[in-house]
Amino acid sequence: MGTGRTDEFRKDAVRIALTSGLARRQVADDLGVGLSTLNKWVTAHRDTDVVSLEDRELARESERLRREDRILKEERDILKKGHDVLCESKTMRFRFVEEHRGAFQVDRLCQVMNVSARGFRSFFRCPASRRQRTDLVVLAHIK
Repeated sequence: MGTGRTDEFRKDAVRIALTSGLARRQVADDLGVGLSTLNKWVTAHRDTDVVSLEDRELARESERLRREDRILKEERDILKKGHDVLCESKTMRFRFVEEHRGAFQVDRLCQVMNVSARGFRSFFRCPASRRQRTDLVVLAHIK
């Protein structure tokens, strides 16, 4: 392995890659090695004692918590934008989901807005019923 890197450096790089919670590309950039090189080292040392079982469990738990934190922040942001719409009709909540689908995942929007993703999809596929059209006409006259 004529890269000039010591075996200890490789092991430390693998430990950081597997336990830090950072993206491999970030770890590779921080250490000044190529991503493919780091991936080769991880593959070569994955089953060795470089990373203890406890460290692996902590890394998994850390990743789970990061994912959960990301989801909760996304839901909070949706609620900040849509708190007024939550008490409105399903139609208004569907429209909110439609308006914000570029910024958030549709499934997450539907979950927070308390509507089904399936109902959302069918709402925009199906034409308005006769009753809905009549209601829209009456609403227009009232306004």
